[in-house]
Amino acid sequence: MKNIIQYMLIYVIIFLILISCSQPTETATIEQQKEYEYCWQLLDIYFIFRNQLPRAEDYHKPAALFNAANEPYTNYYPKDEAQRVLDMLNTENAGIGIIIDSTTTGYMISYVVPESPAGRAGLMENDTIVAVDDILIRGMAYDALEPLLNGAIGDNKKLTVHRPEAGEIHVQLTIASFFEPSVIVDSLESDVAYIYLNTFLSETGVPGGSAEEFRTALIQTQWADYTILDLSFNSGGELNQCVQITSEFFHEDTPLIVSQKRVYQISDSSGITIEDTIRASFNGNAIDRKFIVIFNKQSASATELLISALRCQRKDIVLIGETTYGKARGQIYHSTPMDALATVTFSLFRPLDGVLYDLSGIDPDIFLEDNENGVALALGQIESGLAKLPYVRYKIRKIMTLRQHQSRKPVLDLFDRIQ
Repeated sequence: MKNIIQYMLIYVIIFLILISCSQPTETATIEQQKEYEYCWQLLDIYFIFRNQLPRAEDYHKPAALFNAANEPYTNYYPKDEAQRVLDMLNTENAGIGIIIDSTTTGYMISYVVPESPAGRAGLMENDTIVAVDDILIRGMAYDALEPLLNGAIGDNKKLTVHRPEAGEIHVQLTIASFFEPSVIVDSLESDVAYIYLNTFLSETGVPGGSAEEFRTALIQTQWADYTILDLSFNSGGELNQCVQITSEFFHEDTPLIVSQKRVYQISDSSGITIEDTIRASFNGNAIDRKFIVIFNKQSASATELLISALRCQRKDIVLIGETTYGKARGQIYHSTPMDALATVTFSLFRPLDGVLYDLSGIDPDIFLEDNENGVALALGQIESGLAKLPYVRYKIRKIMTLRQHQSRKPVLDLFDRIQ
C-alpha cells in the first residue's frame, strides 16, 4: 500500500510538471491583450488576401500573427521601430542642402534647397566651393569630399567659395534638419525640360506636398517642346498624391486604374471587398504636352500606378528604361493602442489594359541596355542630335548627397494613411 501511494505521488508530480511546462512563459497584460485584439481586427477587416488570413486563436503576439499572413507588406512594428517607419513618410533629412557639379576649380553649386542650412547661410547657385574647413578641394574626388561636408546635426562647417563678380568669400553654416524637395527641375536643351520626381508624399516642406511641387514644375517648364520625366529610383508613396500627379496627364474623370480593396463597414464593424475605378480628379496641366518617361527596376508601387495609366491611356508618351519592381499592392498604415504601427495590404491594382504587373513589373517601350544612359537615349528619341550629358545623370544621382542620411531610407510602400 505504501508503494502504491509513493507511485501515485510521483505521477502527480510529473503531471504537475507537464502542466507547468505547457503554460505560456509569460502572462499577457490587459494592455497586451487589447493590443493583440486590435491588431487582429485590423487584419480581419483590411487584409485583401482572404485565403491567407491566419486564425486569431493560433497566435498570441501581433508580430507572430502578422508574420503568419505571409505577405511581405503586412507587418507589425513595435513602438521602438514605429517612429523610424513614420519618419520615412516625409522628406525631412539632415545635412547642408545643396547639389554640386564638379569643375576644374572645385565644386560648383547648381541648386540650393530653400530653408536648408546652405540657404539660410546665403550660399547661391553658381558659387564654387574651393575649400571646406580650410582644406582645398580642387581636384578632390567626390568620395573624398563627401565626408568633409557631412557630419552630425549641430556640427559647424566653414566653406570658402568663389562667387562670380564678388570673388572669394567665407560662409559659416551648421548642419541641421530640412525638407528636401521631391521634384527637381532642369533644362537640358533650349527646347527640352527635365523633371525628376523621387517620391509621392504630402509632407515635403511645401503645402500640398509632391503634387504641388509637380504642378509647379509643369508651370515652370511650359516653355519646353519636350519634357523628360525621370521616375528612376522612385519607390512610391501616398495614393492621394499619386492620383493628383497622375491626373496632371488626363482630362477629369478619365479612368486611371482599377482597385480591388477592402473597406470598413461602420454598421457592423467589419470589412468587405469592393472594386473601384480610380479616375483623374481634375483636368491636368500636361494633357497636350510631349513627354518621354524614364524609369528603372527600383521604380515601384505608386510610380507603377502612374506608369500603368500612361501606358494604357497616353500612347503618345514613350516609356524608356527597365522592367519596374512589380508591386500592384497598397497598404494602410495604422497606429495601435501601444503606439506600435501596423501595415496591412488592403488593395490590389489592375491596369485598364488587363496586363497585370504585380510581382512581374511593367516593361518599357524601349529597354535600356547595360550602362546605357536614359537621358541620352531620351534626347536621341527627341532627335535633338545632342546625346549629351552623362554628367546630367551624375548630377541627378548626386541630388542631396550632402546630407547626413543619404540613401538610408528603405523602400516605401503605396499607402492610404488611416489615423
